Amino acid sequence: MEESKRLRFIDLARSVAILMMLQGHFISLTYSGYHDRHAELTTEGFSSNFFFDIWFQLRSLTAPMFFTVTGLVFVYLLLAHPNESFFRQKRVKKGIRRGFYIVLWGYLLQLNYQNLSYYLSGRINDRFFAFHVLQSIGFSILVLLLIYGLYRFVRNCVSLHWVLFAIGVGVFLLNPILKSTDGYFPAGVHRMIQNMFHGPESFFPLVPWIGFVCTGGAIGAYIRKDRSIIRSKRFIIQFILFGSAVSGLGIATCYLLDGVNSIDFWTYKGPFIQLFFMFLILGFLMRLEPRLKSSESLMMRIGQNTLFIYIFHAMILYGALIGIGLRSWIDKSLSFPMAVLGAILFLGFFALLIHWLPYYERFKQRILT
Repeated sequence: MEESKRLRFIDLARSVAILMMLQGHFISLTYSGYHDRHAELTTEGFSSNFFFDIWFQLRSLTAPMFFTVTGLVFVYLLLAHPNESFFRQKRVKKGIRRGFYIVLWGYLLQLNYQNLSYYLSGRINDRFFAFHVLQSIGFSILVLLLIYGLYRFVRNCVSLHWVLFAIGVGVFLLNPILKSTDGYFPAGVHRMIQNMFHGPESFFPLVPWIGFVCTGGAIGAYIRKDRSIIRSKRFIIQFILFGSAVSGLGIATCYLLDGVNSIDFWTYKGPFIQLFFMFLILGFLMRLEPRLKSSESLMMRIGQNTLFIYIFHAMILYGALIGIGLRSWIDKSLSFPMAVLGAILFLGFFALLIHWLPYYERFKQRILT
């Protein structure tokens, strides 16, 4: 995104999301009482550790922020040249490559170098087919492109932001229906496909997560019409009120439909609650846009390198690809204060890494040219 056209609040949102993810993954991996506190929170609504409860609620907003901002920035950039033919648009070609690239990394990170002989024998562990965050984001980008391509046939009838928003809300309402099906869905297909929707290892299935991507895309499409509106206090207030109203209606719909055809809508109202917080957080970050003067600050550059950070953190924490990570030494072994301190140091490590990244790039260019 060119400096003059860059929406800096998006980079800030991505920075906040990736930093929340880093500390969330570190603490959940290392805190010795994580499973006990989580079980208490699930059954009682609160645990014996007040600070854990606050941390856990904040952490629950990390993934929705990631998916929402992904859709926002992708559609905002996609609509830069809407009058060009579909396949001639640079962002369409780049989006296809980007989507498959992210999906590929998602599956690669589920491999382990220590199991190389196992793979060479022609066997693949079922965990390889798990559907995690990168696969979900990559496929969501490809689905967004499909929606946009089909939308171009009816664009004179309805605005893209309404189409994407309706799809996003529809996906949230589809989620309890899908979760209530007997067995996995779709039935009778390979677990790799099942995990995309409702399978044995669906960690971030397309339903409901693509709903956040479509909702973010709707916001990006609306802002693209006039990017200056994000500096308007009136628009920001209307934006938050609109998100609150939709979230409230969604929760009310889940309440009214609960039990219809034995479907448990109320249990799966969570995406609508998270949607409210997405509008609230994005509205607050929009308010900060005029104060964000440079895209080259460290905080902004963190938001511009989220994929690199995600891949590297997965290797350091969980031993993805390399087979050895911090999990090998400090898995569920730290007190809560020590886990928090470790998370702060973990964040500091990645901040230094991003700080030195431009120097490394310049050094690499000198060596190669």
